[in-house]
Amino acid sequence: MSTEAMKLAQAKQQQILVLEEYLRLYKQRLMEIETAIRSLNKAKVHGEDSAYEILGANILVRRNIDELVTELDQEKDVLSKRIQSIEEQLIALRRELRELVSKKPEGG
Repeated sequence: MSTEAMKLAQAKQQQILVLEEYLRLYKQRLMEIETAIRSLNKAKVHGEDSAYEILGANILVRRNIDELVTELDQEKDVLSKRIQSIEEQLIALRRELRELVSKKPEGG
């Protein structure tokens, strides 16, 4: 493998590592959102119509459960699309990296 190909392979590996970290964070946030939605729906079934949301470090506000669920559903949709996009990027980068590494040395 030439020096340039080695640098390109290292760059692709670094991109993969960064994307894997984003993917891990987005999946973790998605699980948190799904848990919150289930909890809010359970509270609504038990007669609650509002819940508290933390804004910033020291602010707690009372919010309508339906509004909170709607906002969380929207965030969930955005995260799902980001996760799908990152997974597609990772597949492409891994394929490119495999092809780069498996190339025969030139002139050899």
